Amino acid sequence: MMRTTLFSLAFLLAGCPKVEEDIDRTIIKGNLVIPPAAVDESADAGDNTNDSWETADELPMLTYRETTVSGTSAFFGSGQVAGDQDYYLFSSKFDGDLNLVLDFTTDSGLMGDLSVLNLHFYDFSTVEEECVEDPDCDPKVEECTEICTKIPTATYSSDGLLGHVEVTMSVLGGGDYGLLIDAASSTEYDDGMTYTMQFESFTPEDDELLVGAYLSDDPQAHGNPVGGASVYDIQWDATQSAWVGRFEILYLKEVNSTSEVLPGDTAATEDHEVIEGVPKVWLMGGTLPTLNASIPSGALYSSTAVEVSTGDGDDTIGDWGDTAATDDTGAVPVPTGDIVVVIDALQPRVVGWEHTEVEPNNVATDVNTNEIAVDELEGADLLPASSGPGFVDIIYGNTPFETEAPTWAEDVDVFQFEITEPVNASISLAWDDCATDLDLHIYDEEGTFYALSWYDCPELIDTAAWEFSLDSSHTWYIFVLPYAGSIGDHEYTIEIEYAGI
Repeated sequence: MMRTTLFSLAFLLAGCPKVEEDIDRTIIKGNLVIPPAAVDESADAGDNTNDSWETADELPMLTYRETTVSGTSAFFGSGQVAGDQDYYLFSSKFDGDLNLVLDFTTDSGLMGDLSVLNLHFYDFSTVEEECVEDPDCDPKVEECTEICTKIPTATYSSDGLLGHVEVTMSVLGGGDYGLLIDAASSTEYDDGMTYTMQFESFTPEDDELLVGAYLSDDPQAHGNPVGGASVYDIQWDATQSAWVGRFEILYLKEVNSTSEVLPGDTAATEDHEVIEGVPKVWLMGGTLPTLNASIPSGALYSSTAVEVSTGDGDDTIGDWGDTAATDDTGAVPVPTGDIVVVIDALQPRVVGWEHTEVEPNNVATDVNTNEIAVDELEGADLLPASSGPGFVDIIYGNTPFETEAPTWAEDVDVFQFEITEPVNASISLAWDDCATDLDLHIYDEEGTFYALSWYDCPELIDTAAWEFSLDSSHTWYIFVLPYAGSIGDHEYTIEIEYAGI
């Protein structure tokens, strides 16, 4: 079923015996396409620059775009010589099983049992390290250190599979993961190879994608729409390796608001002007929270707006001319059918401010999740004002455990911050050792409870899911609560990602 943002208006108009005059009743029909993405390894065959986790290639976040990575390895290994290794880092927008197909061909064409490639998968929330003393160090002349290697979460091999590996990895949205391609062995170990890694896309739902009509072609600051719709009938097109859906936008209207303080008044009077007959719009779409919201990090959106002229002639796209078909409700527009909105860009993380915890900002409390005493908010670490929609603000903190079961009765860290404009926010709390249990609460200046996250690593609070938003009428408090874990310091990171309402 089609869902448009102006459904209620369309329904009311459909029930009228006569079509209203002076309303631009343009219908804009078209397709939305989410095409595949292609990434090239940063190193070529003779320049192995991504040969460690420190220099690993960072792939774009995996979302609804099928993503193919093309790379090379300079040489295979043998029993005596280590092969070329390529390191990749990636994250996922969503939870679920992620399917990956890896294919390779050696420069000489050798495959199967003659040339073996290993693919190592790392989940950095659980990965462990194996350390050995540096074999090249002489303790008589220098202080020796250990060499530590991360242990893969899982390893897959092409051995006997003719240069082909298929993998299904379980991932969490926002988690950090790694892949290591190891040119393990070949009968001609100095021979190189080319390879492709193909990540299958996640499956979008209709109501996760919106298309808006705007008076500006700037996708970063498009402002309020003059029309919009949800996408429907999304299907996978194997010939394009793309998701394709349809949309219809009804009734374009521009509303201008002005504010004026009249003599003798103490408050401004709002005036709204509705402009009919919008002659030209630019279409943009994506996984946007709302059509008038800024584009949050990790969102897919169209990098190029599609210009559409509604016009006033009989042969113009969407025109309601005299030659259009009619029914008992009046004129019917000539719909468009050849407009394609392409969702081909991923909004990067844009960091606002970064703040390191300032002690003391601690309370020792048995926090009641419904309400806390106002005096327990005193001494909170004051943060800068929020950077606003489209930004991610970051806090670095530390909580020391005096016992293995502090259960919120020891060092509870409290942070205070203000909001400059109404926003939704995704607030995450992450730390290295998931065997340690930290919890996350949100309160206001009255000690009123709003949200919590207890049983995950990282912890995550999405204000929209908790059915509230952050606004300037409150002062907001983030609580980091130690529950259980090893005695000693536990460093953590809080990220506050804002999105428009």
